[in-house]
Amino acid sequence: MKISVMGAGFVGESFARAVTKVGHEVMLSSRNPHSEKMQTLIPDIGASKTQAGTIEETLAFSDVVALALPFDAALEVVQQGDWSEKIVLDMTQGDLGELQAVCNGRVVKIFNSIGAEHYQDPIFESINATMFYCGDDVDAKKVASQIAADIRFAGVDAGDASMSHHLVNLARFWIALMNNGMGRDFAFKLIKK
Repeated sequence: MKISVMGAGFVGESFARAVTKVGHEVMLSSRNPHSEKMQTLIPDIGASKTQAGTIEETLAFSDVVALALPFDAALEVVQQGDWSEKIVLDMTQGDLGELQAVCNGRVVKIFNSIGAEHYQDPIFESINATMFYCGDDVDAKKVASQIAADIRFAGVDAGDASMSHHLVNLARFWIALMNNGMGRDFAFKLIKK
């Protein structure tokens, strides 16, 4: 599968590394895709599966677009180009409804409640970390869930878009625990009877 990743910072890079490791192709957006940083990063991730492009090129690369940006930047990016048929993986800490209204895409909140360094290895003591996701589009959620499974998360459908504020709060809780001495090497796991 081809996946466009808006944002080539720590989150975008970590996500690109995780999904290319399992065979997906990625284009990372950059203000300057020909910069020395990007030209060094692309072969480091895996040149046969990774490329860099402008926002417009990255948007055109795939029907699946991961937003690995701060929320304010994501709101600006989704106003560029036609997002109406895109499956948007909202990795931000912002409001899914607001993002969906601006981009008119098929938005799924996912990959926002764990340290990005764990995208590449979400196994903790032989247990797959839970990756909660939510959104209104059933087919978009299937795609998001498959990507999560591909990189070895235990995906859990948390419901429709109205649940997104709970996932943002879960992420804030993860950050609070990290800042309160837990460090970054932990994840959440849903356990059912």
